[in-house]
Amino acid sequence: MSDWWESLVQIRRADHKKGTGVFISSTEILTAAHVVTQGNAALALDDLTLDIRFRSTLAVPRAVAILATWAPGATGSDVALVRVEAHSDLGLSLAFGVPPPSGSAMLEGVGFEAESDALRTPSGNVECRVTTDGERLLFSDDFAPEGGMSGGPLIAGLATGVHVAGILTRASSSGFVGLSVVASVLDELRSRFA
Repeated sequence: MSDWWESLVQIRRADHKKGTGVFISSTEILTAAHVVTQGNAALALDDLTLDIRFRSTLAVPRAVAILATWAPGATGSDVALVRVEAHSDLGLSLAFGVPPPSGSAMLEGVGFEAESDALRTPSGNVECRVTTDGERLLFSDDFAPEGGMSGGPLIAGLATGVHVAGILTRASSSGFVGLSVVASVLDELRSRFA
């Protein structure tokens, strides 16, 4: 029986930068846009190595989709989908599209540390703040992601299973750690695949 964590991916770039992603379907990896872009353009597919760590196998990238509003340093639009060859044997028991937490909720961030490649799973209370543009930014003073964890999922263990509440993007002095990704964002990203 597969577990959801078998869907975690370490993303390595040709320039030696690293990030994290997670399969949300058998052909789609969710990550942060800054993990798979240089400037405001998607990296060449040959520059990406997608290591499904707990399966000891690689995923072959086919296309990268980023939001039209993405720009280096952006916050709420720092999200991307990578389309890959199908992997139907993964532990895809994650539920996606959970509404962002109102007030504060206990979430766990999951990602691979760049320096050691070790899996880290810090947890803490995370608060969702909606900006005037409708962006759902996630803040926590309890934990901060390490380099390499960008793009990893922020998860909540609920009675109905493990749910993706958002993705890790960066740590800052304000406590900003990630963003909530709602169904409409996924729909827009999917529409960008040719």
